[in-house]
Amino acid sequence: SGLLEEQVFVVQILDVDETPKTFYVAANGNDANDGLSEATPWQTTTRVNQQAGELVGGDRILFRRGDVIRGDMMDLRGYSNG
Repeated sequence: SGLLEEQVFVVQILDVDETPKTFYVAANGNDANDGLSEATPWQTTTRVNQQAGELVGGDRILFRRGDVIRGDMMDLRGYSNG
């Protein structure tokens, strides 16, 4: 019929990491750390609060026993563990 038939397919690939993570917090940590190991813990609850919106179901936040952790009051309202 002389008309060019064009089909467009859009494929969106999302880099979704649904694997639960464990984050570590310790008095001798550093909030610039990734918090993903005992060797690279965060230091404050302020950093935990910054990460709260990125948490997915099954994620854990572990605080080293006996440490005094400083920072803002933890505010995880509105977030659930799945």
